[in-house]
Amino acid sequence: IFSLIIAELLGKGFYKKHAIYMVLQKIIMIVLTIGFYSIWDLEGILIGIALSYFPFTILIYSGFKSGKIQISILKSKKFFMINNFSLEISRIFGGHVDKLIIAPLFGFMLLGNYQLGFQFFLMMSISRSKSARFAHSDAALSIICVKLSNIIFIPLVS
Repeated sequence: IFSLIIAELLGKGFYKKHAIYMVLQKIIMIVLTIGFYSIWDLEGILIGIALSYFPFTILIYSGFKSGKIQISILKSKKFFMINNFSLEISRIFGGHVDKLIIAPLFGFMLLGNYQLGFQFFLMMSISRSKSARFAHSDAALSIICVKLSNIIFIPLVS
């Protein structure tokens, strides 16, 4: 439900409002999870994460208040909704199927090491793509030219 609100904000071009809501949600999540952890232990973390999405309920409420709910529109778009839902479920399942296999076979300690290695691999692939993009841009060429001109012309002037 909250991903629909995020998609609506981005679709309408309310990028600043989207950024405000996302930062607000993350700050509320950090504060509530730390606070509720001290009260209810691990269950407090889950409650804090769930309650951190409260700012989005304001948008949901205003959306229901401003427009009428027309079931006939939903009926005409049911095939799209079924297709979209099945694609989302398959994407989520595909992202976690490796963990569902590793945990029962090899244990959670190996799963933790696997996840840490996978995060390191993703970090390296992101940094590689960013550095390759920078190396092929005009900005990199201008930075190299400025550094070369400093190396050449500073000794000549002094």
